[in-house]
Amino acid sequence: MQKSSFSILITTKNRKKDLIFTLGKIQYLLDQENVDCIICDDGSTDGTSSYLQDNFPKIRLIKNSESKGLIYSRNQLMSLVTTEFAISIDDDLHFITQNPLEVIQEKFSENSKIALLSFRIFWDLKEPTATDCNEISCRVKSFAGGANVWRMKAWKEIPDYPSWFLFYGEEDFASFQLFKKMGSTLFTRSFSKS
Repeated sequence: MQKSSFSILITTKNRKKDLIFTLGKIQYLLDQENVDCIICDDGSTDGTSSYLQDNFPKIRLIKNSESKGLIYSRNQLMSLVTTEFAISIDDDLHFITQNPLEVIQEKFSENSKIALLSFRIFWDLKEPTATDCNEISCRVKSFAGGANVWRMKAWKEIPDYPSWFLFYGEEDFASFQLFKKMGSTLFTRSFSKS
């Protein structure tokens, strides 16, 4: 059995409709043998967990009986990753870039000091007609918490996100830890959300 290279991590709470849409859009990734998916249902009361169990039996589901918060849930997910890379996306985010896993793999292969890639986010329900752009990847100081991919070797070298950050702040904390501990590099890449 081939070991997975990527884990897709999603936190959700009472956003079943958005999550269903997202899972439909990334189904082609979930069908790949080198991809695992772990979802944390952070205390939903809208039937999210039941829906996932009935319709996505291959997805690993963790369920908080009561909400523990976004950052706590992200730490839970990261602690379960056994793959080389962990892709964190929001429950209303999907890739519109063609072949995203190949692009991710290529970027990490180009530079062994890259600890994390941050994705560019496209905010609109209507997808653009083309995703090619003139922008190049560049070093950044921080990243989008719900649109990134970690090299797990780097994640394991720094402290978990502080759970007391309720919604914002974990990105700057992790970025600082990476620069302080490893001199690692964070890059942004043009992936999108609609």
